[in-house]
Amino acid sequence: MARGRKRKFNPNIPSHIDQSALPKGIYYSVPLKAWYIFVEDLEGKRNTKVVAGNNARLSELHDIIEKRKDEGILTLERLCFKFEESARFRKLASKTQKEYKNSRNVLCSHALRTGGTVGELLPKRISKEFMQRLIDKIADGSRLDDNGNLIPTPAKARAVKSYASAMFSWSDRRGYVKGNPAKGLELPDEIKNAGMPDSDIHDRVIEWCRINSKGALHRAHRSSDPGVPAYLMPALEIAYICRLRSVELTLLTDASDLDGLGLWNERVKGSDSNITKYSPRLKAAVELLRANRKVIWDHRNFPFPMKPENRPLIVNTFGEPITTAALRNAWRRMWLALIDEGIVPKEAKFKLHGLKHRGITDTPGNKQRPAGHKSPGMTERYDHEVYIVEPADRSSAPIITKSTKKPI
Repeated sequence: MARGRKRKFNPNIPSHIDQSALPKGIYYSVPLKAWYIFVEDLEGKRNTKVVAGNNARLSELHDIIEKRKDEGILTLERLCFKFEESARFRKLASKTQKEYKNSRNVLCSHALRTGGTVGELLPKRISKEFMQRLIDKIADGSRLDDNGNLIPTPAKARAVKSYASAMFSWSDRRGYVKGNPAKGLELPDEIKNAGMPDSDIHDRVIEWCRINSKGALHRAHRSSDPGVPAYLMPALEIAYICRLRSVELTLLTDASDLDGLGLWNERVKGSDSNITKYSPRLKAAVELLRANRKVIWDHRNFPFPMKPENRPLIVNTFGEPITTAALRNAWRRMWLALIDEGIVPKEAKFKLHGLKHRGITDTPGNKQRPAGHKSPGMTERYDHEVYIVEPADRSSAPIITKSTKKPI
């Protein structure tokens, strides 16, 4: 490539700089007494950017230009960061942003057989066929079970596909790529049972939590402590009876308690909110959470919020709303104790989300509305009931079909 015009000597440039050795693409501003470069925004408009002060050394100026050359290579990972810096990304809910960032880490850190990672690839060279093979590979899993078999992770693959589709769609509209290679991919089937517990195992877990529940002010901070927080047993009862996710448990407040009617269930992920009628078991769980909260708030002189929506039903020992991370941590400690004491075998361990599956399966009659699902197909993923049906029998009465011949 032909060299540009040779620089003329500039007496205003600091004397400690050898002007004949200056790198191409960096310039000195006399009014600002600083070094600058030219950059282009997303619309292609050219602007200046100050990159160093008056005292910068020649070696530092060379480093700036070298890094600038590297930044010019737009890899997939850098494109992902551009998407996350966009106004489109910032408008997303904080939970969605967190899930997208987790999916970006999975996508960009995936190792290639030829060496390197997916994040180091050039976005314009990523094809639909490559993305399909990648999603299939992620769905197969990367960890082995006790028998040496891969543990499938279809949910992770579906999340990565969702993020990649949104990221490539944004990039396509701004000219970084042509088309969306993540659009129209074949998604892996979700695992239907999701670790739903047997009724006997479920009853054992609830009973053990009831017996080993510590006082409301107890803090279980040691792995050797067999006790569980006072809120855990009633929280698990509500999760099962109302068919709630763990995050939906944290949304429960006094405003959710529709006295005399039931418990308002604020659902997430597009499900329809509904009201679960009170049963003696559900009412007892709600009252127990209130009693625990009163003990904690009285002990800590916690101000009593006037608005019901500001009074969470499940609080930690500091009187603050419980987080999903704290709830899952208590769940993990519970299982360590259950398995260590031999109450439940290791192979029968199930996820907290399994209580939602168990609750929907145990719901009589139509299950779609109680589950809050908008489609019967979603309910089918959670309903594991085996239905007893009548046998086929033609002995009781003659059956006329289309194939029956008319008498001559």
